[in-house]
Formats: sequence, structure tokens, C-alpha cells
Amino acid sequence: MFRKKTAQEAPTLWIATSDLPTTPATGFYQRLEGVLHEQQFADHVRRLCAPHYEMDARKGGQPGIDPAVYFKMLLVGFFENLASERDDRRSVRG
Repeated sequence: MFRKKTAQEAPTLWIATSDLPTTPATGFYQRLEGVLHEQQFADHVRRLCAPHYEMDARKGGQPGIDPAVYFKMLLVGFFENLASERDDRRSVRG
């Protein structure tokens, strides 16, 4: 025979950002960011990628990731030996 379910309040899934653990930035990435900034990396990447980005918001869809941010994500993946954007910590380069 089935039991009647009693209503229970679900635990909250909200976590304040102030409660999240933080780690100090490594010197390597701080220096890399400095070099990229000096070389105007973001401006160059955006200019090179502009012809390939749809900028008309009326056509719908989500806006693309900023090309400078995307290339920085790829750099971090390379330096951290991540197999993909959804890495499960398996190494590509063995």
C-alpha cells in the first residue's frame, strides 16, 4: 500500500558569492594579463573576429562570447592541460 507523502521544505540552493572559496591569482596569469594588455590583445582579436560575428540583435539569438574572453579561455585550457571546455580532468597530452 502507498503512503501519503508529507510536504517537506526543500533546502535552499542559493549560495552567496561571499561564501564561495577564493584562491589567490597566480603570478603567471597576472603577468600574462599584463603582456596581453600591453600588446592590445583584446582590440586586435575583436577587430579580426568582427566580420564573423552577427551584430544585429534583431535577428535573435544569444550574444556571442567576447572573442578576447574566448581566446583567453583557450589559453587557460592550454596552460592547464584541459582536454576541452567540459574537461573531466583527463589529459589530452597524456
